[in-house]
Amino acid sequence: MKLLPSPLGLMQPKHKARENAIQADNMKMGKNYALALSNSMKHMSNTQVVELPGNRFGKKGGEAILGSLVDRVRNINLDNNNIGNQGLNNLVHWIDNLNIRC
Repeated sequence: MKLLPSPLGLMQPKHKARENAIQADNMKMGKNYALALSNSMKHMSNTQVVELPGNRFGKKGGEAILGSLVDRVRNINLDNNNIGNQGLNNLVHWIDNLNIRC
């Protein structure tokens, strides 16, 4: 059975939610959810914090998430996602772009 990506679990209860953050720790989403999330992230212009450790994104999912980061993101956690070499290259590119703008 194939599951379609769903935003379930990405939103925290109102008393814990931060308006400028995406937080979904250890949800084990996988590549397909990462691809769906990355498409949405491109439109989240106020996001400053991305906390997505332990979600099994893999190389493709990690590349997609890192490729969709908006300029305002200042804190990112993709620990334990096996994002691979290209994912790391995207992360370094993102950091370099931040340094150029600062």
